[in-house]
Amino acid sequence: METKQHKKEAKKITRGEAIKKAGKIAGITAASMFLILNSKKAAAQSAPDGPGMGGGW
Repeated sequence: METKQHKKEAKKITRGEAIKKAGKIAGITAASMFLILNSKKAAAQSAPDGPGMGGGW
């Protein structure tokens, strides 16, 4: 039977591992923000719907 303190000790990681994990998270966040912001910019620059495209009455 494991105690709570034994479980906490098993979850410890080194400083290098923590830096690697933080770097991966930062990279994924940056890439996803780039994709989200670029898609909004592209949508803002797109031409409005012409007649017969469902944009009017």
